[in-house]
Amino acid sequence: MVERGYINWCIEVGVPAEILEKIIRAQSRFWILLEWVAEKPKIREKLVKTGWKSWKQKWRKHLSL
Repeated sequence: MVERGYINWCIEVGVPAEILEKIIRAQSRFWILLEWVAEKPKIREKLVKTGWKSWKQKWRKHLSL
């Protein structure tokens, strides 16, 4: 039930179907979605949790935000 809600939310915010297929099958969901955010970070950063230390110290700088 929670999984279906998560998939529906992903569709609503614009995650492409091919990425969702990978998410459903893969154990590496985190990295798949991080790559999706990295494609358009200024738009998509607000859709993910960013309070973790390495987001601020590594990923945010890497993505040039």
